[in-house]
Amino acid sequence: MECTKEPFDLQLIELKGRIKEHDQIEPFSDILDDNFLTGFLRGKKGDVDKTVKCLEHYIQMRTVKYKNFTKTFRPSTVKLLDQGALQMMKHHDPLGRVVLLVQIKNWFPSQFPVDEAIAAALFMMDEGIRHYFATGNEFVTIVDCAGACLAQARTMTLRNIFLMVDMFTKNVPSRPKAIHFVNHGFLIHNLRRVITPLLEKKLRERIRTKDLAHSICKQHV
Repeated sequence: MECTKEPFDLQLIELKGRIKEHDQIEPFSDILDDNFLTGFLRGKKGDVDKTVKCLEHYIQMRTVKYKNFTKTFRPSTVKLLDQGALQMMKHHDPLGRVVLLVQIKNWFPSQFPVDEAIAAALFMMDEGIRHYFATGNEFVTIVDCAGACLAQARTMTLRNIFLMVDMFTKNVPSRPKAIHFVNHGFLIHNLRRVITPLLEKKLRERIRTKDLAHSICKQHV
């Protein structure tokens, strides 16, 4: 199934006009290129009002609520991006959805602190909005838990859990259709029990656990 770009030309023109008059968003208009804005529009099904609200939340999270966190990192300095821990797959799954692969074994907290891991995921998501979600905003995440260790689990403090929930569920213009945990053991099982109640009901229902990853993207959810 191929994704086709929906005609958001008129909505994009209206959105750019709204941004010019928006005190909170306009100062950041230099980074809001057409692909980026189209990613937000598609995520909100072309509804300009909802898109503006999502952009407001996005800017507020990055520049106000977590200002001290986001200003610490830059894509050029976050080395975890080159380790294969996070990957946007080049091809969509058979249902036309973007696939994000997380490989826990490639993240070593002693080398890459948890804040850097979160920052890497943020930069990956920004890239996804611009280059992937502009043509298809539904995605599935496959979390390969092979190699998970206690050092990684210890980083999941309440502060970090709330930070991740805030950053990835309340201001991103995409629709997660499924989150598959594969090759998981008791550590991941217990972490899921802590994190899952903090998620919205719709997202909780889309979490899956599998012993094997084969053909996982072919499943309807």
